[in-house]
Amino acid sequence: MAKSPAFQFYPTDFLGDDKIQLMDAEEVGMYWLLCCVAWQQKPRGTLPNDDDLLARWARVKRDVWDSKNGNVKRCFKLKRGRLHQERLVREGKKQANWQEKSRQGGIKSGERRREGSLKGGSRVVEPKGNTPTPSPTPSSIHTNKRKKGEGFEDFWKVYPRKRSKAQAEKAWNKIAPDEELQKQIVEALKTTVAKDFSQRPLDKVPYPATWLNSRGFEDVLGATGHHKTAPKALRVAPKCSCGELLLTKIEQNLGCCSLCEEKRVRGVGSDVVH
Repeated sequence: MAKSPAFQFYPTDFLGDDKIQLMDAEEVGMYWLLCCVAWQQKPRGTLPNDDDLLARWARVKRDVWDSKNGNVKRCFKLKRGRLHQERLVREGKKQANWQEKSRQGGIKSGERRREGSLKGGSRVVEPKGNTPTPSPTPSSIHTNKRKKGEGFEDFWKVYPRKRSKAQAEKAWNKIAPDEELQKQIVEALKTTVAKDFSQRPLDKVPYPATWLNSRGFEDVLGATGHHKTAPKALRVAPKCSCGELLLTKIEQNLGCCSLCEEKRVRGVGSDVVH
């Protein structure tokens, strides 16, 4: 079973539930401890119907458990010899489904990368007796091709929120700016920092990869009349229905951003962990 160290908890639903309102403080503590234990069990969200074990997990003596377990056990359903906390069971299944989707997305992404590397060239066999000559390589054909990451460090020095550098450099390489555009991007960033980012709290400044993927520099370049270039190979990240860019392979495979997927998984209802 894949590791799931946490489950979602909704305080309003928890405190407003009729079963919880019938409990005193000690019973609430017993119930919450048992929910934590149930999350670690197999199947997830269930407990063995064993009062000795339940009393020990609830951190109370057996006589206290016997006198107070009525309100606690109302939050569980007995099925096939085990107590099921139904919301925890559903949450466990949702997390397992999400993990499987992520795993499949990673497999597909790896397959596409492998297919791309296999298409990179073919092996040349020289006839016997001929003087071998080196076969063409990308570096010998495209002598003026820009190196990956060229100019990125100048951008990184200026950007105020230094988070996810690898993702930022990846976004920079997708744009593949020539020398002129590199300078324009850095100048546009300086303008944005002075007029916008410096007025915000640092945690409200977008990640550098997000700013590059959304081509935020074009807002400034368009306003100042600078020439804008866009390589033919550039692919703009697709968007979720809520308008957010889908920046990861997993989000693109699912067709929605992680926030929308979390909202979909969360659902609506009052049966949260009770």
